[in-house]
Amino acid sequence: MRVMVFLIFTLTSSFADDENRFSYEELTTLSGKTYERVTIRKVEPDGLRIMHSSGMAKISFEDLPEEVRKEHGYSEEEAAAYRKQQEEAERKARADLRSDEARRRLKKANRELLETVKNSAIVAKGKVIQNPGTGYVRASFNQKIIQTEMVVSGLSRKPKKKVIWGGGDSNAIIYGLGNPVDGESWESVLYPAGTMTYETVLGAGTTVKRYATTPERAIQLLSR
Repeated sequence: MRVMVFLIFTLTSSFADDENRFSYEELTTLSGKTYERVTIRKVEPDGLRIMHSSGMAKISFEDLPEEVRKEHGYSEEEAAAYRKQQEEAERKARADLRSDEARRRLKKANRELLETVKNSAIVAKGKVIQNPGTGYVRASFNQKIIQTEMVVSGLSRKPKKKVIWGGGDSNAIIYGLGNPVDGESWESVLYPAGTMTYETVLGAGTTVKRYATTPERAIQLLSR
């Protein structure tokens, strides 16, 4: 009987030529699934990765016959440690993926915000009301407005651009004008940066519009 068992084993299990891999004509798991023309592609601590007649699969050692486990050096402790390591690696990969996705979304949102701020730029000129020496000034300004009007020239009408100043703000907070003195005139491109509330000398709170001279600074202020 021992001789017959040995002969059957040699017929159904052999080493692949120069790859030193086991192959089986037929391999049935403990759960009842049968694979035909099986080649072991990789031995992992928790199971076998195989190629078979219908494709590829991985079979855990717990679902393999005892003799197959012994052939491939199965250790319950090593399998448990390997699975724990794999789970930790997968958790880290998922966390990294979520982190990368969050960074991509933030980067996209910042690009969109920067574009919005740039498209909202105005050209303004005015005078400094007060420079408190805190990185911004209170100022009044008029906004540069370009109007187009049709001018008759001979038998034709041609558009002509006209620049006017108006529609500005009598009391705004502006970052980036440097260190001007009270009453000093200025002219700059301004980017909207939300609003700011401050306390007047009489102790009353007042909210005014806020601007910056660069889009990047405006975004910083909007993010506060």
